Amino acid sequence: AGDVSGAGLASVEHPLLGAAVELPDGGGVILTGRLSLRAQPWLADHVVDGRVLFPGTGFVELALRAGDETGLQQIEELTLAVPLVLPETGAIAMRVRVSAPDANGRAELDIYSRDRDGEEWIRHATGVLTAAAVEPAWDAAHWPPAGAVALDLAGFYDGTGYGPTFQGVTAAWRVSDDVFAEVTLPERVRDVTAFGIHPALLDAVLHGAAFLESAEPGTLLPYAWTGVGLHASGAATVRVRLSGSASAGIGIAVADGTGGPVATVGTLHLRAPEHLDRVNSLYRVEWSVPVPAVEAGEVRFVELVGGEDVVASAHALAARALEVVREPDARVVFVTRGVVSGADPAAAVVWGLVRSAQTEFPGRFRLVDVEGG
Repeated sequence: AGDVSGAGLASVEHPLLGAAVELPDGGGVILTGRLSLRAQPWLADHVVDGRVLFPGTGFVELALRAGDETGLQQIEELTLAVPLVLPETGAIAMRVRVSAPDANGRAELDIYSRDRDGEEWIRHATGVLTAAAVEPAWDAAHWPPAGAVALDLAGFYDGTGYGPTFQGVTAAWRVSDDVFAEVTLPERVRDVTAFGIHPALLDAVLHGAAFLESAEPGTLLPYAWTGVGLHASGAATVRVRLSGSASAGIGIAVADGTGGPVATVGTLHLRAPEHLDRVNSLYRVEWSVPVPAVEAGEVRFVELVGGEDVVASAHALAARALEVVREPDARVVFVTRGVVSGADPAAAVVWGLVRSAQTEFPGRFRLVDVEGG
């Protein structure tokens, strides 16, 4: 909240983004924002595997707004690489970077986050924006469509973990191999005028994929989008057509309550959620892990400490560690001093080499880093 122009920024006027800055010499545009369960409480209803997860459709909304800022109407492609788990307290800083368009009018898009100053930015999504408009290809004036067979929604959201905001499917039908659905947002999140398409609404649009041919049981999350275009903004109730299959890719057409086009997705690929407990382990090492005691004489200890010449020490320590791990049936504890604190960067090569050896010979090698004497 507040006037960002005093800091040399442009206001974005979006619920998930606060400001934009144009980079010099045609370097593109960066949009910034902050996410939190306090500022966007509706996000707390998107729970997957017990974690509050920023919906994949939220990244689509960020990309669409970035396209508006740069005059690029279509998300040609968008791939979601790393999930964004939202903390119970505190805020997540967001950055959306759009490069300058190339000779073909295509601009690269990257979406990043970090949860505190000083930490590295995590890139969650990459994609390409283009100026070519996506043309709607569905006339939704007749509703429900002729020959539609109603689908049973009893217990449809049981076991999903989704809260009321993300339980938007109110009716569904099948016509041949296509699935049609009616999706609506609850009254408490009906302030949608500042969104292109509200992420909770678009997320619920995808839920009808559970009725498509070859759909896997359980929760599926969006992974790769192509040919995404927005035709109208501010919808709170929509009509949906889903075609294709969960295995080969899904085509999506979205219209408003009168049949007017709202959005089109050329192809969407879904996948099962990865184990979210492993998300943070991609970026952090856990220290002070208890090691079980061993009988005297079962193992030997090899201490490897670097000298003042870091490069020469790194080569020497790596050669010595390799020599030890090659010994037949060796059971060794490698001891370093100050790798964690950065006091002995040369000895860090020992950790890299021995970790590789541990994967080949589980249980034979241990790594211990100690401080001081």
